[in-house]
Amino acid sequence: LYQQNNDMVGWIKIPDTPVDYPVVKYSDNEFYLHKNFNKEYQFSGIPFLDYQSNDESVNKIIYAHNMKNGTMFASLADYEDKSFYDAHKNIMYDTLYDKGEYEIVYAFTTKFKYYNYADIESEERFNEYVTQAKSRSFYDTGVNTVYGDSLITLSTCAYHTSNERFVVIARKK
Repeated sequence: LYQQNNDMVGWIKIPDTPVDYPVVKYSDNEFYLHKNFNKEYQFSGIPFLDYQSNDESVNKIIYAHNMKNGTMFASLADYEDKSFYDAHKNIMYDTLYDKGEYEIVYAFTTKFKYYNYADIESEERFNEYVTQAKSRSFYDTGVNTVYGDSLITLSTCAYHTSNERFVVIARKK
């Protein structure tokens, strides 16, 4: 697939949900909003890594649309219900260089500017991000994070609230 589109940086999958897609990255966060893997117009777009994130980033932010037909990151909204979390605690995110299994730590809706934490470079910023996420989370997963953990943050629109985003944060196992 990388030979087909060298913007590909990984693959995201949440078992037993429709989330099972390649992840791309471009020099801005607009290019893949309404383009498919082949860079052709498609309203639903494709999941993409924040332009500020890279393989070494402590926090990799991945965005995708919340499609009303249940595709892309629509399933993230189901994490508002703890029973859905209990049945879907893990996210697989494989890059070109690494296989990754992540366990979900927080799920919440927010206007908090989590996207300003795409590249966390200090323990202070890491702790600030985790504190903000924890205070907004719908429930306690019992999973803790510490500085040095590798995180992925999945982001989509939250239709049931005004101008908010639905965010799921997971740490690498």
